[in-house]
Amino acid sequence: MDVSIIIVNYNTKDLTLNCIDSIYKYTSDVSFEIILVDNNSTDGSKELFSNDRRVVWVESNENLGFGKANNLGFKYAKGDYIFLLNSDTILLNNAIYILLDYLKNKASTVVGVGCFLEDKEGNIIQSEGEYLSISKTLYNKFCSLMSLGYSLKNQEKINRMDLPSEKQVEVIVGADLLLSRIVIEKYGFFNPRFFMYHEENDLQRRYATLSNKKFILLSTPRIIHLEGGSSSPSMKKRIMGERGMFTYLSLWNNKFKYLFFRILFFILRLPLVFNKKYSFDERKEYFIHLLS
Repeated sequence: MDVSIIIVNYNTKDLTLNCIDSIYKYTSDVSFEIILVDNNSTDGSKELFSNDRRVVWVESNENLGFGKANNLGFKYAKGDYIFLLNSDTILLNNAIYILLDYLKNKASTVVGVGCFLEDKEGNIIQSEGEYLSISKTLYNKFCSLMSLGYSLKNQEKINRMDLPSEKQVEVIVGADLLLSRIVIEKYGFFNPRFFMYHEENDLQRRYATLSNKKFILLSTPRIIHLEGGSSSPSMKKRIMGERGMFTYLSLWNNKFKYLFFRILFFILRLPLVFNKKYSFDERKEYFIHLLS
């Protein structure tokens, strides 16, 4: 089999159904399977998908988060290549075939490939990132504290017509990422220390470092990413994001530098504890999180 498509579902029944429908509508000239890992959803996903013959249904009795759920899905995968796809994505063309064909032909220099993602209106949205660093993180949080309204890298709107055919990036946004089984088996998959957020940053930095190969974005494949469709903004989401960031920075920095970072981060984020925009319980939870 060419490709195992792993989709993690957590209470995103309708989004996941649209994603699966788009895969079957547009994917051709590729043998594939869809492995749907359900993170203990309560929205009727089990009733809908457990009998759907288009997918390999993998059920978890707890919410494993993103990385560990993909690790679980990989255990069931039969494909020579693994395509990680968010549940809140919709294919617009034969994207999987295009990505696969490119990676096969560039295997000597490229370790992973994705595409420039777009919104429902066809605008190019965030598709790449940089390795996290202590200095960049503190700078951005300082700007946020001072309400300066900018960061190290402002996102600019890009017209599809201005896109390069391919672009080397440090990190491909985890909504779509094609990897080979050989690479995963050689370097390992997601670090189970992560629950959600920044695990793909850690994975791709590890792969690039160990293989000395590149990650590439392509403009020809077209995939819509309904950003945030699989999760809603909240204090809980902020905490999950920062926990992922803490895990990442602790792995890629020595313990003294990381301790210094945590002290400064605590000072910069302390005003949130007193922000009455959030409930007392939310602020209490965030304070405990900062100390953890």
